[in-house]
Amino acid sequence: MRYGNTIILALNGSVFDEAASVIRQYLSAGLRVLAVVGPSENESRLALARANALPATTDAHVLAWVRTEPARIAADQVRAKLGLSADDSSDDSPGRVVPIVRGAILDAEGRSISLRAAEEAWKESNVIVIPAGVALTEDRRPAILGDGSAFATALFVGQRLAFPVRSIRQQDRLTSWGGERVIAFDRALARKLSHSDRRAVLFARKHNVRFEIASLDRRQVIVGDDGGDNEVLAHDEPMVHSRIGRVPLDTRLESAEGDCQVEMVHQRSA
Repeated sequence: MRYGNTIILALNGSVFDEAASVIRQYLSAGLRVLAVVGPSENESRLALARANALPATTDAHVLAWVRTEPARIAADQVRAKLGLSADDSSDDSPGRVVPIVRGAILDAEGRSISLRAAEEAWKESNVIVIPAGVALTEDRRPAILGDGSAFATALFVGQRLAFPVRSIRQQDRLTSWGGERVIAFDRALARKLSHSDRRAVLFARKHNVRFEIASLDRRQVIVGDDGGDNEVLAHDEPMVHSRIGRVPLDTRLESAEGDCQVEMVHQRSA
């Protein structure tokens, strides 16, 4: 995997108000950022209700567009706070940083995302903001990547572009998983994950994506790989894993090849 000075952030609706501030922290550490921004759970439910209220004959691509509207709005609001221009949702050109998918339109399988487009965008600004779940089919029509969550989208982007992923959550969301500062995934933790998170982690394990789930105040971190020991450094700065252990994110990492092993295993029924 390539690490360099780039991080993929997953920012769901629970941390929306702090999203721009979080992104600036990583930028100030000298990192390039690709932030995946999602809406609140309530906004997602309302969008689903609007889609379900449409006639049964409504095209699936239209349903995908309606259901992802809150994520597009949230991403544009974060861009505005960062002084970036709004994304042109009608732009379906190959130069746009957007996942390309195949399969079921409303729960599509990720196929690709353009590293060239991302590199070009990073030349203009060290931050790229994309909406969670928003994707295009291979014929450039709207679709939803997986279940549409910010975490799942970020893990797909991290897997395709070969950069580490960090999902930021509210502290109270993590406290129920355990009170330790650093928690490694195991079967007990797996049972506490939401279906969406469990599905995302299984994707990460299958595709060797290195990731962490961290509280907004960085007092607690869920470790999703075996990259070194779990000791937390004394200073409270954003961190990322390397093969040699945990290092501050403002340290440039050399290319490191190797598998990511997540302990959490989905138990198949006998």
